[in-house]
Amino acid sequence: MQSVLVGAGFPLDKRTLKYIVHLGEGMNSLSDHRESEHFQYDKSWEEIEEMLDKAEKVQNKWLTKYYEYQTANNKPKMREAARNNKALEGVIKTLRWVLGDMRVKHPLN
Repeated sequence: MQSVLVGAGFPLDKRTLKYIVHLGEGMNSLSDHRESEHFQYDKSWEEIEEMLDKAEKVQNKWLTKYYEYQTANNKPKMREAARNNKALEGVIKTLRWVLGDMRVKHPLN
């Protein structure tokens, strides 16, 4: 079984990854999805890095659209672009956290 490194710097295999304790203050219960047959936990680091790259490109497109809509004074489209940009910020932050980016302490903060 292939081991991977996580942000804390210790090896973690896919089986162990399935049993990481739910992130939260003092919570030691597992999320329901960890025991689900709907999750494979088989993504490679390369696949995650590619997804991060794609997410950053899509975010840049939405940011560009936001400024185009701002110039055109199209407020509904500005809101749509801002909303999508903000959603992608969360995606990017989470992917960076998964990859061990030391600047991302916790993806939910």
